[in-house]
Amino acid sequence: MTETFKFKQAISYHYDVYKPDNLADDLAKADAFSTLIICQHGYGQNKAMAMRFGKNIRTDWPLIAQQGPHKHHKFKDGKFDTGFSWVSGFDSQEDIENHHSFIIHCVDEALEKALVKEKKVYLFGFSQSVSLLFRFAAKHPSYVAGVIAVAGAAPTDWTEDEDSRLATIPVLYVCPIEDQSYSYERMVHFKSVLNHHTDKLEWLELPGGHRVPSKSYPFIKEWLDKQASKS
Repeated sequence: MTETFKFKQAISYHYDVYKPDNLADDLAKADAFSTLIICQHGYGQNKAMAMRFGKNIRTDWPLIAQQGPHKHHKFKDGKFDTGFSWVSGFDSQEDIENHHSFIIHCVDEALEKALVKEKKVYLFGFSQSVSLLFRFAAKHPSYVAGVIAVAGAAPTDWTEDEDSRLATIPVLYVCPIEDQSYSYERMVHFKSVLNHHTDKLEWLELPGGHRVPSKSYPFIKEWLDKQASKS
């Protein structure tokens, strides 16, 4: 007879924090920093790449770049390197719950350390992290001011035949139309699902493959400015 057991042990979650040079010591006087952006990378990338995404959007807001907890070897430029991912097909529900806890920890810590004044933050995700960020936003809407998604999926178990999950959370989706990982037709399907679950979806199509298009950054900043002006 074979029995299966599970032993749980803490693992480290790594993240970098960027503070703008003009961040006031007295946060009560720093109206510009009412929120921050949490940035997450795609499969095989790392927190340095996540921070690069954030700084390409804006350097006048605080940024937190998070790194996936699962590390693996990858072959790059003729040598082995380390890549990171967020979730696997094995016991994925535990990965999802840990992902939620990671975001909540960083937001609560940012509030505790007076990095920002408000709990609601913007979430930026590329590729693998996108569907996880949508799940977080649906389960913890009080933490989310908006979601910026680039070349990623809507959660696979979300359909158009159920109650809305994102409600009124604003979403900006950047769709690279020559993406090799997600076909254009598949991303149009994600658009249909997201339109059902939020009435604040903005859809941006740009040339490019499976990456964050450089031309998207001005649009993302403009979208953030528009959202911030409404709050």
